[in-house]
Amino acid sequence: MAELALWERRLAEAWDVLVRRHRRHAEAVAACVTTVVPLRPAPGGEAVSAAARRAYGAVAASLPDDPVLLALALVHEFLHVQLGALLDLVPLHRPNGPAVYHAPWRPDPRPAGALLQGAYAHLGVTDFWRAEAAAGGGGAARAHGEFVRWRRHTLTAGETLLSCGELTASGMEFTGELVRTVRGLGEPGA
Repeated sequence: MAELALWERRLAEAWDVLVRRHRRHAEAVAACVTTVVPLRPAPGGEAVSAAARRAYGAVAASLPDDPVLLALALVHEFLHVQLGALLDLVPLHRPNGPAVYHAPWRPDPRPAGALLQGAYAHLGVTDFWRAEAAAGGGGAARAHGEFVRWRRHTLTAGETLLSCGELTASGMEFTGELVRTVRGLGEPGA
């Protein structure tokens, strides 16, 4: 029961972060996420999160101490779920073949589909940190650094996708808009 109470308290704190500083993300998460599956942290204690394309409405996460990081995990994983739903309707890339591409946030290269999933989710991560930096407060310096890092990573991935030759016409349009959106985020508070 104590663990359940801790989850309830941390989720309420994360939800407060989303509602106060990330209204669009809060509305999307509220409309679509129905289940949060608790995970154990990684062996080194790092927070982990995941989503499965076939489990629409569910996100899985370990419980970080910082409600901002739990709010971010909800947004990040929801965006994977959201893109999975779109991919069920519209193919954005050819079936994954042997080609793999550099993903700036991972040590291992990824097929085009996985790189697209990461780029889309990290568009949300970039936007999240931009809003956190603009909110000011004690975490503004960390948020600004995270914004700069994720903006650069997401642009790099988007540009790689646009030049890989594996996107469909819809995928080119989608990824082009993703890159334009990331570029348009500018600096925090802009």
